[in-house]
Amino acid sequence: LKYAKGICVFVWFLVFSQTFPLLIQSMSHEENERTTCMEYPNFEKIDHLPFILLAACLIGYLIPLGIILFCYSQISCKLFQTAKENPLTEKSGINKKAINTIIFVIIVFIICFTPYHVAIIQHMIKKLQQEPLCAEKKIFQKSLHYTVFLMNFNCCLDPFIYFFACKGYKRTVLKILRRQVSVSISSAARSHHEESSRDAGETQMTVLAKSSNGKLLEK
Repeated sequence: LKYAKGICVFVWFLVFSQTFPLLIQSMSHEENERTTCMEYPNFEKIDHLPFILLAACLIGYLIPLGIILFCYSQISCKLFQTAKENPLTEKSGINKKAINTIIFVIIVFIICFTPYHVAIIQHMIKKLQQEPLCAEKKIFQKSLHYTVFLMNFNCCLDPFIYFFACKGYKRTVLKILRRQVSVSISSAARSHHEESSRDAGETQMTVLAKSSNGKLLEK
């Protein structure tokens, strides 16, 4: 915890340094009367592209994966040690839940991020050895569409991980959902009441109009 703030600042600075070059250059490209955005061929003009992407995979995937595996393995060992020293902790099931969460986080990370980086690494190594064939480039480009989707899908899975792993987060989400449901119900009840009042008013006006017409006919 002593160095946590400094480490977080360093990591965010590293991520920003990696993504900043993408922010200062155009991502779109006109091709055969259509505009493409962030497609791999748009980046092939960059000098030393294989070295840049391999370095990005090392810094952005391999090193973080190693850190995650090391840290979570240390946490798991500590949890096992605590369970041995204190049987009550093991009976409560807290350690088991924490270990299951760790395993789930690692599996999700590997499934979501590995295919994209494996595709990049193998294609860049091949590109350094010899220029890939046109068919290989097309396969690589198509694989990026699916692997980038899978990588971004991780953002959708993270809230569910936090929901089931963290009681505080779970309580906050449920409170927001209950508040939203109560607002929706009260809004629906209010609109129903207003509609009923309007219908009653229209009915009353119709009755009054009919009675007025009846009196005029009698005269």
